[in-house]
Amino acid sequence: MRICQLTHIETNFKFLAPLFRALAQDGHDVVAASNLDRDGVVLRHHLGDEYDVHMTKVSRNITVRACTVEVVRLARYLARERFDVVHLHGNLAAVQGRLAARLARVPIVINHVHGFYFHDRMRPVPRLILIALERILSRFLTDYTVTVNEEDRQFALRNGFASDPSKIIGTPGVGIDTQIFSPRGRAEGLAVRREWSVPEDDLVVTFVGRLVTEKGLLDLAAAFSGLLVDRPAWLWLVGDVNSSERDQTALRELDDLQRNDDEAARRTIRLGLRHDIPQILAATDILVLPSYREGMPISVLEAMACAVPVITTDVRGCREAVAEGDAGILVPAQDPDSLTEALRKLAADPEERRRLGSAGRTLVEARNTTARSVAPVIALYRRIDASRSDASAGAVKQIRQSGRRVLRTLLPTIIRSALASPPQWRIAVQHVSDPLTSTPDRTQAVFTEEELGDLGLTFVADPFAVHRDGIWNLFFEQVRKGSDRGEIGLATSSDLQTWTYQGTVLAEPFHLSYPHVVEADGETFMIPEACASGSVRLYRAAAFPFKWDLVDVSLEGRPFKDSTLVEHDGSLFLFTETSARHTQDELRLFVAADVRGPWTEHPASPLVVGNADAARPAGRILRVGGQLVRLAQCCALRYGAGVRAHVIEQISPGEYRESRLYRQVLEPSGSGWNARASHHIDVHDTPYGWIRFVDGHS
Repeated sequence: MRICQLTHIETNFKFLAPLFRALAQDGHDVVAASNLDRDGVVLRHHLGDEYDVHMTKVSRNITVRACTVEVVRLARYLARERFDVVHLHGNLAAVQGRLAARLARVPIVINHVHGFYFHDRMRPVPRLILIALERILSRFLTDYTVTVNEEDRQFALRNGFASDPSKIIGTPGVGIDTQIFSPRGRAEGLAVRREWSVPEDDLVVTFVGRLVTEKGLLDLAAAFSGLLVDRPAWLWLVGDVNSSERDQTALRELDDLQRNDDEAARRTIRLGLRHDIPQILAATDILVLPSYREGMPISVLEAMACAVPVITTDVRGCREAVAEGDAGILVPAQDPDSLTEALRKLAADPEERRRLGSAGRTLVEARNTTARSVAPVIALYRRIDASRSDASAGAVKQIRQSGRRVLRTLLPTIIRSALASPPQWRIAVQHVSDPLTSTPDRTQAVFTEEELGDLGLTFVADPFAVHRDGIWNLFFEQVRKGSDRGEIGLATSSDLQTWTYQGTVLAEPFHLSYPHVVEADGETFMIPEACASGSVRLYRAAAFPFKWDLVDVSLEGRPFKDSTLVEHDGSLFLFTETSARHTQDELRLFVAADVRGPWTEHPASPLVVGNADAARPAGRILRVGGQLVRLAQCCALRYGAGVRAHVIEQISPGEYRESRLYRQVLEPSGSGWNARASHHIDVHDTPYGWIRFVDGHS
């Protein structure tokens, strides 16, 4: 896709560079568009020469011209460049950009919210007006909203900023490179201090950001004067003021404030715009950001990554960054006295500074790395790209899919079940030369229709096999005559030809299916689908294969369907379909270090939204030719239309990337036991070739 990353100042590309690289790695053509208020020097420093750079006029002040002439000019530019996606950064840039993108008929508009402009400290009427305006722009001129803190995401969800909640995506900031921003040796810090003639033992307080009033610059200056009463200290101001900045008076006010305090003025050093922030942080004792509003404060996270203790304000974004005070000190905004007191206490307690620095580093490594922050955005782009590919399959197919999707959404499950004829699902064993082939060499039913009748079973489906001590133990969903509730049944065989039904091995008061059996920590576990319970449930084999005990409720609160687990590089990953209205089109991914959890949602999750041919798992994850392969049910045209394979190209606790095999690996045959549907494969590599356990609907 051709993507425009549009913002108002080129310094923003410092934190957009990882996103550019990740999008380029996925094969997209990414363009940087901005006011080149520094002649492109800063932009090129962060992006290099790999990307096209376009100069655009994006205002930072609301004027009649900004909302008319500039919008029209921006629309002409977007139309001329034929972008597939416009990705906006900055509050007024987002207003202008969304209006212009719709005028230019850009297919996809993403608003990346680095902190909503409105905040709790605003006067009520202007705040309500801004919220109403953002709601209109988000619902009608925005396809996806990305927030950099959880408070903004929850606010957008509560206030209906999107008709579809899945189109509001949260990220943990914009990402910190924890290799570049890391604790550095004392020698490196001393070298920076010598550069500015700062004694080794004096306290250094550093501020990094725009030198404007709303960043708390004047509050910090007042607090610094109070700190000097106790000890010798230095205040380093890193940053400057762009010519397009609304606030051009803060530095003059700072001069006026310090005119009555010669010592504070002498010990305040303006370092300007710097590209050696890690080195400056190595010489810093305390970083302070007394901002009035934030999205997710980059300077705070960078300091935390360098194990530098931080003091910041108790506002949205800042409090999330320091985990509500666990990894930093929070003070009220616009309160110089509280800031002075916090500075004095932290300056007098080296041990507390070390504790906060260590806690900050640990928190950033766990939550705010570049990989974790970029992954949800890249997952969004892959979702967009996949939807575009599916759209190109043909208008007729699209209409049919849309119609069926609407019916699935509008008709409650209970009505669909009542109208549907009783399903005749069967399971079979296939011998194949290729685990991903659609043409098996030989297929043999596990139970004939007559045998199922004798056993009192209406149907069997979702087979999972375990080969142990020369015996094939085949677990499957079963439904008994006169019942509509699934249970887990078992059949055994020594030769894959003659099967002995062993009865029910797991039943609950609610429906069970998809008995995914896994080995972990030297034990055998089962994760059956328990969608009706609204949970993912973990059972342990107390006496394999007949007795299973519930040991954990792993996840709760969603209709989790066909949960599938895989271990890779020491981490466990759980794929599960979660569409609330059972449209089979939402795939989420969770990660844990242990099968018993705790499970946390992967930063790239949801992996799939709105694609019923790629979301619902169709069997265990395969390892074929050194690659992991994810199987997904095809449900867009109808439930059970087959199985497709997706090659997992990268999977880690912070990243996920996959590509799809366009041919189906399982599909209905048109006659016999699997004439109408097939939706499950369980593959095994045996000494006598590949074996697949599959199901089908006659």
